[in-house]
Amino acid sequence: MATQEFKAKSIDEAIAEGLTVLGVERNAVDIEIINKGSRGIFGIGSEPAVVRLTLRSTAASEELSEQREVIQKVDERSVPAEDERSANRPDATVVHPQQEDRLAADEGVDDEEFADDEADDSIVDMTESYDDQDDQDDEYDSDDEFEELDVSVEEEDLAAMAADMLEEMIHLMGFKAEVTSSWFDEDDDDFDDDEGDDEAVEERRTRYLRLDVEGTDLGALIGRRGETLENIQYLLRLMVNQKIHRWKNIIVDVEHYKERRVNQLTQLAERMAEQVARSGRAISLEPMPANERRIIHMVLRNHPDVYTESYGEGPRRKVHIFARDE
Repeated sequence: MATQEFKAKSIDEAIAEGLTVLGVERNAVDIEIINKGSRGIFGIGSEPAVVRLTLRSTAASEELSEQREVIQKVDERSVPAEDERSANRPDATVVHPQQEDRLAADEGVDDEEFADDEADDSIVDMTESYDDQDDQDDEYDSDDEFEELDVSVEEEDLAAMAADMLEEMIHLMGFKAEVTSSWFDEDDDDFDDDEGDDEAVEERRTRYLRLDVEGTDLGALIGRRGETLENIQYLLRLMVNQKIHRWKNIIVDVEHYKERRVNQLTQLAERMAEQVARSGRAISLEPMPANERRIIHMVLRNHPDVYTESYGEGPRRKVHIFARDE
């Protein structure tokens, strides 16, 4: 008996591909599932589904072939000739190329193809776009987004639970890493949204749980400009909220990426502020996620010679640095 293995995104697709290749019906083969497959998380750690198809006895195969021939003959008798079908068919509407264009526009069809450009290392005056996640950081730090129930959880238990969840998530993504937890207090104005950039913000201390991930070759967990890391952090917050019915401020960092990024943005803000103060001309930074824009605003909040404002919508929102009027 002939046996072959087939791979696809799902079990059904793998079976369908195998039946097509072998040219038989489903009841003509024995199906063995080798691997159910996995979609992974954020596209990482995905595995194809694998099935093994074994042809049954020759007699059964011949019987199936005869059945297909009979069905084909019946179909041929029941289907009218093309001319007969054309005679009975109502008049078709002729669509000209110009009409096709209009129809495509009405249906929201977009034939434009986009090419991925390589990311520029420069931070100033860039126009690279970000995902719509850009402003989701505003939601991350909002306690109003989730219903808060009176559920008491000790900090030690919460830290252990969140660390276990994160380790399991990373394991499912195909990585090995260790997660350590710590708590810290932070002035809430350090993380406030940049709307009303230069206005005074009420200062209050907020408790944060920090989870540091250490391992080897974890760059894929960070992603381009930390986008994958932000997704992991947001997903973990949702998982914890589901468990304790309370929104907690959890910061996830991988190999100190966020710490390095804060230092880079701080140096950038100070360098650009000096340039604006010296020249008197405003400077626009590249579009940034909300959490990175807040770092720029925080660093320059009390600068004597410059002030900052944000302009743009969604992923195109960026920070502008202006010279103060004397």
